[in-house]
Amino acid sequence: MKKSYYIKRILLGALLVGLVGCIGFVLYDWGIFKTLPKTEEYIKADRNEQWISDIDYLEVALPKMHKNLFFKQSKDFFIDNLEELKAKVPEYTDNEINYELSKIVSYMGDTHTNVNMGVEKMYPLSLFWYDEGIYIVDTDERYKDLLYSKIISLNYRPIEDVAYAFKDVFFSGANENWFKNQVMYYVVSESLLEYVGIIHEEEISLKVQKPDGSKEQINMLPVKNGESRLIQDDSVYTKLLRDGHEYENYWFEYLPDEKVMYVNYRCAVQMNDKPSEIFANELEEVLKKEDVEKLVIDLRQNQGGGDPVFTPIFKKIKSSKLNAEGKLYVLIGRKTYSAGMNAAIKLKEKTHATLIGESTGGRPSHYGSTKHFKLPNSGLNVNYSTLYIKHLDEHLESLEPDVKVGVSAEQELNGVDSALDWIFEQ
Repeated sequence: MKKSYYIKRILLGALLVGLVGCIGFVLYDWGIFKTLPKTEEYIKADRNEQWISDIDYLEVALPKMHKNLFFKQSKDFFIDNLEELKAKVPEYTDNEINYELSKIVSYMGDTHTNVNMGVEKMYPLSLFWYDEGIYIVDTDERYKDLLYSKIISLNYRPIEDVAYAFKDVFFSGANENWFKNQVMYYVVSESLLEYVGIIHEEEISLKVQKPDGSKEQINMLPVKNGESRLIQDDSVYTKLLRDGHEYENYWFEYLPDEKVMYVNYRCAVQMNDKPSEIFANELEEVLKKEDVEKLVIDLRQNQGGGDPVFTPIFKKIKSSKLNAEGKLYVLIGRKTYSAGMNAAIKLKEKTHATLIGESTGGRPSHYGSTKHFKLPNSGLNVNYSTLYIKHLDEHLESLEPDVKVGVSAEQELNGVDSALDWIFEQ
């Protein structure tokens, strides 16, 4: 009896130790117990020593904090590139070191993991890559006559070639649509254009085709970042119905003529004045009240945030009578990324939704749930992934629409939303 009692106690103790060990392992794997190296010993006074110390810190901290930094490139590849950069610190400018660090981290293949890049001067242009080419969708008052012009060349190089000069440098982990979305910010940066060898002086020469078909060659100087006052409040892209909703992360509008309920889930971030649970209840009430034949969920602008934001909205969509083939539609595109991507997949897998639009900018299976740290001396922000999210086939480059509808400059710049119009016509 006594012997049996002690055996049971020993077995119970062993079980508890094992359970605690397993929980500890899981929590560590989730990043709960991972801690950054202390920064004190990395702080230096000399400029070159500061950069070398920051590179050393990145070499230690990023592999430690990332979920699995070496899923694509080896540890040796990472370290060798950093060591090579340290040797060149004395001959490089601060911008060049910053961009080299960004390039090395990009090579690791995770688009959620990156080094923030400082950009001092920008050309006063906002661009979008349409089916027909790259267009100016916003600019400042000095160049207002260029609005909606198609760019033919930059410094006498085809504009598409200029954009692709960045692809292998900063977009190693990106699919084609995410590259086309993000590179538009790089093409208008003076220092980044210089870094990839496109320009050698500040003034650039642009050849454009204006909306009336005429062509013009103009010279343009950059302005300090933040000093350019663009004409429009927002991009032309998916501008339909947005008046009055510019600062809302999610909103809906009933279109009585089409008997369509349009829901724009723009950003996976809770609104303080209207949490998504309240929003979902309001949506449900209007769906019951109005004569709705189609429900449209627009994810084309949703580049991420927190997945739980969508949960109450999804529950109402799933339980709705409009969760049926030919009644529920989801709009996706190049900006559908991260939590926006996860929402699209959830709707695809667990409802009767038809997906309309472009291929997504995000990969279905990806590293994400980002956190960040700062390099001790430069203060550069480093974002890193803490989770691996597995969806569908792990090798898919993007989530494809059931019905592909591109983004046409000819239609959109004349106020036509091709994907939404396709739904109206069904």
